[in-house]
Amino acid sequence: MPDLAHLSLLDLVVLVTVVAAVVGALRRGAGLLGAVGSALGTALVAWLVLAALVAWGPGPWGHAARDTALIRAVPAPERAWDQAERLLGARP
Repeated sequence: MPDLAHLSLLDLVVLVTVVAAVVGALRRGAGLLGAVGSALGTALVAWLVLAALVAWGPGPWGHAARDTALIRAVPAPERAWDQAERLLGARP
C-alpha cells in the first residue's frame, strides 16, 4: 500500500469516498459484510471512472488518472480499448 504522503488528489478523493461508503453502510445497519460490499462496490465504480478518464479524459485529467494508485494496482484494459478501436473505427 502506498504511503499516504505520496497519494495524489484523485487517490485521496477515492479513499474518502470509499471510507464514506463504509461509514454510511455501518450507520444504515448493514453490518460488516454490507460495509465490505459497499466499499468494494464504491472502489469498482471509482476504478471505472478512473479508467474512463484514462481513455477519454482531456490531457491533464487523463494523466492524473493514469498516475493514481488504483489504476497502477489494477491497470485499465488497454487491450480491450484497442480492440474496440479496431472494431468501431474510433477509440471510445
